[in-house]
Parts: sequence; structure tokens; C-alpha cells
Amino acid sequence: MALLFLQLVVGGYLMGLIWTIQWVHYPLLVRVPTAGFTTYLAAHQRRIVPLVLLPMLIDLATGAALPFAPRPPAPVWLPWAVAVLAGVPWLSTAFVQVPLHGRLAVAHDALAQQALTRRLVATNWVRTWAWTAKFLLVSAWLWLVAGSAPA
Repeated sequence: MALLFLQLVVGGYLMGLIWTIQWVHYPLLVRVPTAGFTTYLAAHQRRIVPLVLLPMLIDLATGAALPFAPRPPAPVWLPWAVAVLAGVPWLSTAFVQVPLHGRLAVAHDALAQQALTRRLVATNWVRTWAWTAKFLLVSAWLWLVAGSAPA
């Protein structure tokens, strides 16, 4: 039960953070002047990593452990769905967002920056929906457990 609750807390944090990045931070990148863009992007990367790295590690570890750990009753597919959804943001980050950030760091004109930023926003929906779906599944799972607990 503690593992499931930790998954809920960390997943809720990551879901809130990714929605903020998706709706506020990434779209505003197009407003950063080209002259200061590289400096701005480097500062973003330095500041965002401490906010996401440990929670992402905890999220992945707890999500991956749920199918194998003693856990509250659930449909057999539920812990596996949570585990898969915990891995999706890592794959998207490694193979899509990090390379796009790398390309943005060397983009020297406004048109390239805008095109790459639009692509970053479009592809980031994968992480946004994965963390949202996982949070909703874990919330439903805990709600089922609470409903089945003796009064």
C-alpha cells in the first residue's frame, strides 16, 4: 500500500509539473529572443533537472515494482499498465525531448527555434498524457482499495 501511495504522490507531482511545462513553459520558448536563446535554454536545463530527476527515478522505480510487489487487490492488468505508463516518459525524454533540446541549443535563427519549439510542444503531449493517465489509474486503484476496506 505504501508503494502505491508513493506512486500517487510522485505521480501527482510529475503530472502537475508536466502540465505546467506543456501549457506555460514550452510554448513561451518562442518568445525568447534569438540573441539570448542559448543562454536561456541552458539555464532552463540546469534548473529543471533538480526538479524532475529524483521524482522521475522514484516514479519509474515504484511503477516498475508494482506488478511484483505485494499490493492491494486490483485487476491483473492495472499494475502492468501503471508500470508501462511509468516507462513512457523516460523513453520519450531520452529519444525525443532531450534530442530536441540539443537541437534547440544550436539553432541560431528564430525560424529554426520556432519550428523546433513547436515540435517540442507537440511531442511533449506523450509525456503529459502518460503521467496523467498513470495518475488517474493509481487514483482509481486507491479509490477501489478504500471502497473495499472494512468499515
